[in-house]
Amino acid sequence: MSTDPTVVRDLALATPAGWRCPVVRWHRPTPHVRERHHVWPKGDGGPQQGPQAGICGACHNDTHALLELARDHGWLLVAGMHAGYAERVVELALLGIHAITTQTLPALPAWAEGTAA
Repeated sequence: MSTDPTVVRDLALATPAGWRCPVVRWHRPTPHVRERHHVWPKGDGGPQQGPQAGICGACHNDTHALLELARDHGWLLVAGMHAGYAERVVELALLGIHAITTQTLPALPAWAEGTAA
């Protein structure tokens, strides 16, 4: 995850009152910032306007950590690699892996539709 202010500004979304992360809905403390996750990461050839999910920073970091693990292992998530990660984090990472390896835009899962609006 970048700390470059221009990148961080691009990731930050307006966060409505009462918002909860759609990945892990009961974070403690409740996150107050929503970040834009490009399902096909821009750094891996994904388009600026491709499918995006609005998720909290912790889940965003976890998704990219799994993508890095997969990158280090030939784009495979080997059994046990994703232990300890939320199910929806794994789902987003798998969508990203699919997009990167097939060079096609994935559809967002129903739970992520409209979260980056």
